[in-house]
Amino acid sequence: MSCTSRYLRCLDRCVVNSWECTVAPGRALSFHREGFGVTDKYIRTLNTGDIVLFRFSEQANRPGTFAVSACPWGHVGLIYVEPKSGERYVIDSTGYRHYDFCVRCLDFGVPPSDEWRASSGPQMFKFVDFYEAHAKQGGHVSKTPARGNRPGRPWRVERVAVRRLLKPLDTHQKTALTEEIARLRDTPYEESKEELFNAAVDICDCLGMCRNDGTDPNSLKSLFCAELASHLLMCAGVLDKYPQGPPASEYYLSDFASESGSNVSAPCGCCIFSWMWKHSLGSNVGVNKYYGREEVLAWPRGTS
Repeated sequence: MSCTSRYLRCLDRCVVNSWECTVAPGRALSFHREGFGVTDKYIRTLNTGDIVLFRFSEQANRPGTFAVSACPWGHVGLIYVEPKSGERYVIDSTGYRHYDFCVRCLDFGVPPSDEWRASSGPQMFKFVDFYEAHAKQGGHVSKTPARGNRPGRPWRVERVAVRRLLKPLDTHQKTALTEEIARLRDTPYEESKEELFNAAVDICDCLGMCRNDGTDPNSLKSLFCAELASHLLMCAGVLDKYPQGPPASEYYLSDFASESGSNVSAPCGCCIFSWMWKHSLGSNVGVNKYYGREEVLAWPRGTS
């Protein structure tokens, strides 16, 4: 590992540890203390459109993931409630299939094909399957894909939080969201490193620097996790569409957190034009307007 990577890893740990010491204790839900049954009462209170935030162990993240966004989250998905069974699923977009229980979006009860398992992009999994897998001693361990002679690195989930919609989606909004999931479910994971960089770094957007174009017709041909989540919420009428708000490709992990620190985009926060034009910073204000603060899920012993 290079000196730069080591330095970024150090910054990542500082961001995560600061959040764990200051914010997490006041948000943590102890299911036993509060009387929630994780597989019953709590999970069944979640609604379509609720946000799920994940933090993976550092083996799954690029160095600087938390430092750049100045928040402790490395992945985001949305809750989707199957209308017939009431099962709660998480829908997200990934570079590879993290778990054996992942299936193609909206393919309820249909085993995924080998071709789909080898692909990337949107996927869904039952929230209860996810939690029970991590409830095992030591947690559910996944591996990054092997590349060339480099074997995959084992990793696991370290923390999960939920943000609830303050006002549940109505039938029309759920229909619009479902139709868009069906349209995008075979889209690959983000293929443009430039788009990911521009989403993470918002500095000088008003000058056209480090900004994703909201009118680019190719933007949705590949999707990273925050882009999929924000786009679906736009289609459901929760978030403003471009140009009333930032394009989906400009949303990043910090935009889904109720708090994030000052990152490399901070100088733009002093510029009134960045707020007026809704380019730099402030996109999480739109998310905060419609969502409650994080409910930090306490992992069972041995997996936290």
